[in-house]
Amino acid sequence: MEERASLQALIERHCATLRANTELIGQLIGSMAGPDGGTAARQALDLAHQVAGAGGSIGFRAVSTAARAVEQELKRAIQAPAASSRAALIVRFQTLRETVAAVRPEESSLYKLDFARLGAPRRDRR
Repeated sequence: MEERASLQALIERHCATLRANTELIGQLIGSMAGPDGGTAARQALDLAHQVAGAGGSIGFRAVSTAARAVEQELKRAIQAPAASSRAALIVRFQTLRETVAAVRPEESSLYKLDFARLGAPRRDRR
């Protein structure tokens, strides 16, 4: 069961990182109206991409989906700032924030792995 405890600790750290990065995305979105709006938008886009990837790799499909929606809105805002809808971006971000706030380690698809079924890890691969 050592593997289960290690995996749970890893997933818990990922949850904390997802929350911190999501809040940073929100701050950057708020900065997009300022003089460095383009830089803030690109930084938010990079973070949204990271959250989408991290959410998916740790087994939180809903987080990944919500982050990808934010990512798409940010791409629109960068490519055509005048035509993009800030309201749509805010709605997508709020969905991401709520989704990330609700995740629990035990909801991760990785958390549900059956280690006994996978077999014992091989330590020496020579």
